[in-house]
Amino acid sequence: MLPSRWSSKELIVKVPLTRRRGDAEARRGKAEGLHRQILCVSRHLSTSALKWVAAGLIVLGLAGCGGGASPSLDPALRTALADFPAGVGRGYPAAVAEGESGGATPDFTLALADGRHLRLSDLRGRPVVINFWATWCGPCRIEMPELLHAAEADPELVLLAVNLQEEPAAIVPFAEALGMATPVVIDADGAVADHFDVRGLPTTVFLARDGSIAATHAGILTPAALAERLGEIR
Repeated sequence: MLPSRWSSKELIVKVPLTRRRGDAEARRGKAEGLHRQILCVSRHLSTSALKWVAAGLIVLGLAGCGGGASPSLDPALRTALADFPAGVGRGYPAAVAEGESGGATPDFTLALADGRHLRLSDLRGRPVVINFWATWCGPCRIEMPELLHAAEADPELVLLAVNLQEEPAAIVPFAEALGMATPVVIDADGAVADHFDVRGLPTTVFLARDGSIAATHAGILTPAALAERLGEIR
């Protein structure tokens, strides 16, 4: 708990989210650029983290094949969250948006580098917290330890930390410093944030056990506000 740093006023960093539904070539180019970034910082990051993030870029590149359609994922490799890699970042899955924004709870796929994957809808039956964040966002950095603590204290609670459009050089050291033993989901093109109509950071979406959106909180979560929201979905 960091009482001296919390305020009763909600804080949010407003960021313009341009539409990033580029053609296949543009998205492949972004994946290649991220891969070059991985190589540049490789000597400073753990081997396991690099393995998952760098390989995950292949998944992101494939997402652009066919003009932005979702990659073809082998149904036989659909897996449970419990089978995701252990440790920080839980394999750094790539976020692949599905369908159109709006309407019912948007679905998306968490795709690991080795082809294993699950969909958000597979988590029905458990309370889920989706936190959209970035390392440059001050309020995000303040609230993240509280979210991690909540997830550690409740084995049933699923926390998906969705990073919005940052390079691995920023994501991985931050995740390792905080010991983020939860899926650190890489939303490289911002498509998942678009589907959830995220207008600023941090934004946190609370899903009830039936998969419906119970609440969306824009701005920093105080411990009291987090406890209240969690009580609504447990």
